[in-house]
Amino acid sequence: MFVGLLLVAAVATWIFSRAKGRWASPLWTEQIERTPERRAQGEYLAVHVIGCFFCHAQRDFSQFSGPPIEGTLGGGGFFPAMLGVWAPNITPDPDTGVGAWSDGELVRAIRESVSRDGHMLVGMFPVLLSHLSDEEVRAIVVYLRSLPPIKGRMPPRRLDLKTWLKADLLAFPKPAGDQGHVPEVPRTDERGYGDHLGIIGGCAYCHSGYIGGNDFWGPWGFVQSPNLTPHPTGMSLDEAAFMARFRLHRPASGRATVPAPPAGARPLLPNTPMQWSLFAMLKDEDLRAIYHFLRSLPPYDNKVNVRELADPAGLRARIIGDRHDRVRWLGDELPAVVTPAE
Repeated sequence: MFVGLLLVAAVATWIFSRAKGRWASPLWTEQIERTPERRAQGEYLAVHVIGCFFCHAQRDFSQFSGPPIEGTLGGGGFFPAMLGVWAPNITPDPDTGVGAWSDGELVRAIRESVSRDGHMLVGMFPVLLSHLSDEEVRAIVVYLRSLPPIKGRMPPRRLDLKTWLKADLLAFPKPAGDQGHVPEVPRTDERGYGDHLGIIGGCAYCHSGYIGGNDFWGPWGFVQSPNLTPHPTGMSLDEAAFMARFRLHRPASGRATVPAPPAGARPLLPNTPMQWSLFAMLKDEDLRAIYHFLRSLPPYDNKVNVRELADPAGLRARIIGDRHDRVRWLGDELPAVVTPAE
C-alpha cells in the first residue's frame, strides 16, 4: 500500500513538474534573423555579461578564476552553486545539444527556465534572465547557434530532497515582460542600465542583493562574495580603481596563474569562481554604468571575510561531511564532451 502511494505521488509530481510550461509566456514562433551584428552582441552578452560559460563549459582552475577550456564552450559542465546539477550541452548538436530546438524554445528556456517539454530547468535564473530584452535574447540565440557543435551529454542530475523541493517542485516560471516581450533599457539612463547589467550579469545573485556573504565552494576552495554597497565594510574603490580592478585580468596583462595567498590569510585555496578573465572584457561604458549603480545603493553594514575563515576546520566539515561524494564527483566524473560533432 505504502509503495503504491509513493508511486502515485512520484507520477503525479512528474506530471506536475512538466505542466509548469503553462505558466510561462506564449512560445515565440519567430525565426530569428541571423546577422553578424546580432552574433557579436550575443557573444558579448553570453560570454562577458551573463557568463554562460561559468557553468556551460569545462573550466581550468589551475589558472586564476578558472577560465573556460578551449573547445568546451557550450558543451556543458557542473553548476557550482547547486551540487547535483549539471549544466547541459547548449551547442547546436541536434542529438545531445539544442540543435533540434526552435528559436522560441531557446528563448523561453533562457528567459524563463522552461524546457521543451514544459519542465523547469533547475539551476537557471528566470528571476534574472527574464529581464533580458527581446533584442538581447535574440542576439544570444544567434550566438549559441554559431557555436561549434559538441557531441556529449552531462550526467543525470542528483538532487537531495531539500534541493529538489526548493529548486524543482516548488519552482515556477517567471514570465518575461508582457506576453513574452521585454523592451530595451535605454543606455541614456545610466543608473537604470547599470541596474539591468547587474541583474542579468548575476551580480545581485552572487553578492546576495549586493550586500555580500554568499558562500561559494568548489574546485576553487571556499570564498564568500563581498559587500558591494558604499559602506565602510563594503566597496571603497573609486571609479578609476574599479575599472582597473577589471582590466587587471585581461589576457594581455599576463596574470593567468593562480596568485599566492596574502600574508597571514588562511584560504582553503587561493582562487575564485568569479570569471575575472571574461568580465575583464566588459565595455568601459558598461563598467561605468555598473559602478554608478552600485554607488547609488543604500550603504549596508556587512563585513565579509572573503577568504580568511575563523574556523577552517568547522567549515571543512561542513563542506566535505555528508556531501563528500558529490564534491568528489565534480571532478572525477566529468565526461569528455570536447569532441566537435562531425
